Amino acid sequence: MSPSVEWIEQIARQPSRYLSAERLDLPATFRAPALLQVVDEMLVQGLDLPPMPSTWPEHEIARLWLEHWLLLPQVARLLGAHRLWPTLVRDGVSEQLPLATRSFACCALGVRPGFDEFSTLALQPRLEAAGLNSLLAWQAHIPAALLARLPLQFSSEVVAHQAQLPAAQADQGLLRMAVQHARFIAL
Repeated sequence: MSPSVEWIEQIARQPSRYLSAERLDLPATFRAPALLQVVDEMLVQGLDLPPMPSTWPEHEIARLWLEHWLLLPQVARLLGAHRLWPTLVRDGVSEQLPLATRSFACCALGVRPGFDEFSTLALQPRLEAAGLNSLLAWQAHIPAALLARLPLQFSSEVVAHQAQLPAAQADQGLLRMAVQHARFIAL
């Protein structure tokens, strides 16, 4: 089985691996492999998500999402921090970011659109809402099955705030840099 087919199977059959803690808070006793399998089966049935494709589309961004599925929340935080950087500095909250996030956010990686939404929102959900919005800029190239699962990696608060934002502009270079930085942070 090719790695991409294995990833598709894992995303389709093991939602417990990527659901946000707010959406799935399991006690430690439910973390045994046999119990997790039952939980995953229940989640797959209960979430009623579209089926995953049996083969993966050729678009490179779709493959990037697939290969780094579990890192997408971290990628979103990085994209959000980059997008919000001028506002975070102005508001004096940039120092609250972890060093690795701050080092990515302050990089001059092209023009930053003016963005000042949710200034009263706590920092983490604010970053995630802006970053999720940036990820969704790629929705024309991502299979519906993945798009339906992406919000499950974030809290309902983040998803609700993201839905209020205007569509972001897709930036392939920035997305690739955020993925690489997230991989570095995860090491």
